[in-house]
Amino acid sequence: MKRFLVLALLAAFVLGAGVANAATTLKTSGEMQFAYTWHDNTDFFKMDDDNTSEDDFRAAQRARVFFDWAASESLRAVIGLEIGTSDWGVSGAGADLDADDTVIEVKHAYLDFAWPNTALTFRMGVQSVELPWAVAGNPVFGADVAGILATYKFNDSVSATLGWLRPQDADAAADTGGRAADGVADEIDVLALLVPIKGDGWNFTPWAAYAAVGQNASLDANTNVVRAYQGLVNNATGRQSDNLDVFWVGGAFTLTMFSPFTVKADLIYGWTDGVNGSGTEGGVGERAGYMFDLAVDYKMDMVTPGIFFVYGSGEDDDPDDSERLPVMYNATGYRPTSFGFGGASGLLADWDGILTGTGTGLMVIGGQLANFSFVDKLSHTLRIAYGQGTSDEEYVKKGYANQNYNAYHGLTLTTKDNFWEVNFDSKYSIYENLTAYIEMGWIKVDLDDMWKSHTTPLGTLDPEEMQDAWKLAFCLKYSF
Repeated sequence: MKRFLVLALLAAFVLGAGVANAATTLKTSGEMQFAYTWHDNTDFFKMDDDNTSEDDFRAAQRARVFFDWAASESLRAVIGLEIGTSDWGVSGAGADLDADDTVIEVKHAYLDFAWPNTALTFRMGVQSVELPWAVAGNPVFGADVAGILATYKFNDSVSATLGWLRPQDADAAADTGGRAADGVADEIDVLALLVPIKGDGWNFTPWAAYAAVGQNASLDANTNVVRAYQGLVNNATGRQSDNLDVFWVGGAFTLTMFSPFTVKADLIYGWTDGVNGSGTEGGVGERAGYMFDLAVDYKMDMVTPGIFFVYGSGEDDDPDDSERLPVMYNATGYRPTSFGFGGASGLLADWDGILTGTGTGLMVIGGQLANFSFVDKLSHTLRIAYGQGTSDEEYVKKGYANQNYNAYHGLTLTTKDNFWEVNFDSKYSIYENLTAYIEMGWIKVDLDDMWKSHTTPLGTLDPEEMQDAWKLAFCLKYSF
């Protein structure tokens, strides 16, 4: 029955193309990707040292198809479907033996329209939204999400976008765990205001966002929502005892007037307003921090050299609140590098970010040689980065670091801990629409000896037993 429904759905889209009348045009686009990766020591320890198994090789594929029905320049509807990500041989993922699983998912489903005779436009439905950024992504939020964006263009230089997003409503129209759905604070709602300003050789986007997080929002089984919840509070294993209000202000700036130099920068500050179980200040709901990044590139005919810098506030020696930037969720992660952070190409981006998904609590400085080539249609990027934690060492010595530990955000690195990362990534255009990516990466983390006496959810970690992490990955992408 499920297979029949899937075939019927696809047939409806195909037949829709044939019956589109003169007033409606249908455009299709999409991509198919295949990825093969080999990773080693991605948690920086051998299995015998941290009792965590590793599966070094992974093969997967993913397909996305988008249907765009346009009645005019002022009205269009977009449906996007995704098949996968399907790991080869994994039961239920769509690429196992017989490969007849139901794995078609909604990627996008939104409506674009302009209000008649005005400069006001709307986008309503499931869509891709990422808060403004200039350097390497916005760590606060970036994902496919249901919501409404209203944009007004004042002139060619200034516009404004106001958005309402709903990442979660855990108990919508249902009774869960004996709780009546009405009145249960189980939603996460986000309001955002963006004001892009363009000038001659520069652009600047100030923005602000607010998230209302219900105290029961974390009860949903969706791992992305749980991950978002853990990025908003200072205790990854704690529970909210009250609703949580989260605020952010930021700006993304790009300067191109001094070409061939390009300067990009972001500044974000965020804070939460929550209470602990006793109704006093502090506790699981208190967090405030900031993040700053800067990148300078010099574009040449054969190569683009550049440098970048990232700084995110870290923890002090007080566990009652957090000094790191509160974050929700970014599907591709913060992306200054392609192994420790989220900067890998295409489908490979699902498997990187082994140091951090957000960049909070770290100081990183790096340099790169981008897009240099010795062979036609083949280009390379070489990147070297050094980083260290920005948290106080007393945070670890007093045993508080495990409060911020989980598989996604990584260890709370202190000012006594550091790492080196090297990426060598290549891109080859086989055809106009077919591209191959080969990525190699290496990371070495050096933890201070104080970690010997600290217990994390993985047990006691001995810095002397740490191993370098390695990556070799291949991705093939067909765009149509």
